[in-house]
Amino acid sequence: LATVRAGFAPTIEANQPRLPHAREHVHVDGDAARLGQIVTNLVTNAIKYTPHGGHIIVTVGPGPDDTAVLSVSDDGPGIAAADLPHIFERFYRAETARTAAGSGIGLAVVAQLVAAHHGTVVLVPTAVGTTIEVTFPRVPQSTASKALDQEPSRSRRLGVDG
Repeated sequence: LATVRAGFAPTIEANQPRLPHAREHVHVDGDAARLGQIVTNLVTNAIKYTPHGGHIIVTVGPGPDDTAVLSVSDDGPGIAAADLPHIFERFYRAETARTAAGSGIGLAVVAQLVAAHHGTVVLVPTAVGTTIEVTFPRVPQSTASKALDQEPSRSRRLGVDG
């Protein structure tokens, strides 16, 4: 999360959306590059659809039932009810999104990568804007640390820390 956040700093500053975040250290079993791609795609969408001076909030931390939860929220225009069943489909673009740059695969890629990591991704109903929530099975820190010690050349365990 911290790496993705740092990479977006110039874009965030240029558009002036705030990117506050709340975080707690959690570990998930997965590929660090693909987990980073999930965060990148979600934050890219939030920046793209958040108006100048708007707000984006990223949170990561423990969830219920030994899960880790990543949430990206914005106060952009939101997603129309008619588009909700299709937002995770490859190449789907809502009518309101057709003027924005992109190919319509970002959320589909997120959904595939999340599923590959045995997680879930959902659109959380909100009164304003959009919130996407990703949930992964959490790995206890002691297990993750032990795995990293045994496999130093592989990024199979990731401590998600913003």
